[in-house]
Amino acid sequence: MELAGETRVLGSQVSERTEKMDQLKHIITERQPIVGAAVGSGMSAAAVEAGGADLLMVLSAGYFRLHGINSMASLMPYRNANHLTWETATRYVIPRIKHTPIFLGVCAQDPYLNLESYLPAIKSSGMVGITNFPSVGFIDGEYRRALEDTGMGFEREVEMLAEAKKHGLLTISFCFTKMSKDAPCLLGEEFDHHVMDSMSRA
Repeated sequence: MELAGETRVLGSQVSERTEKMDQLKHIITERQPIVGAAVGSGMSAAAVEAGGADLLMVLSAGYFRLHGINSMASLMPYRNANHLTWETATRYVIPRIKHTPIFLGVCAQDPYLNLESYLPAIKSSGMVGITNFPSVGFIDGEYRRALEDTGMGFEREVEMLAEAKKHGLLTISFCFTKMSKDAPCLLGEEFDHHVMDSMSRA
C-alpha cells in the first residue's frame, strides 16, 4: 500500500497532543465516559475539537456520511478503505487539529496492507492509534463464514491491533459479541478501549 501526501506536525501540536493524551489515559484509567467522534473531513474534525471531544476517529464511514451516504456504504467495495482514511487523515484532518488525539480506521483484511511499514507511518504522522474499521463484525451469515474460512475474519483484526500495540500505538476495538469483546482484552494493553457495535443508521 503506497502512502500519498505529506504531513508535518509542529512541535507545539505535539506538546498539546501529549497533554491531551495524558488526559485521555487518565479518563480511561478512571473508567470515566469518553466523548469521541468519527469524522470524514477537516471541517468536521475542527468542529468536533472546538466542541471538546476527547478523541477523533478518521473512518471511511465518516467520509460517506459527509457526502450524504449511509454508513453501511463503508462495508461495500466502493473505495479502498485504507487509502481513503489515510488521505482524509493526513491531508485534511491532521493539519486542522491542534491537540485532540486522532485514531485511524484500518481495514485489516486489505490484501495489500503492510503493517510493518504502515503502522510506523501512522505513528510518525502524529496519530496516536488505530481502530479496526471497517470490520467483518458487521457481517454475518454465509458471507461471514466464507471470510472466516479464507483467513479474512475477525482474528485478523485482533492480530492487527496486537501488532499496533507493539509499535507503541493505542487501540480502539470495535466489538460485536462477548467472544469478540474478550479477544482484544487478551492483548493485555491497559489503555485499550472497546466499542460495541454502534453503526449509525443515519
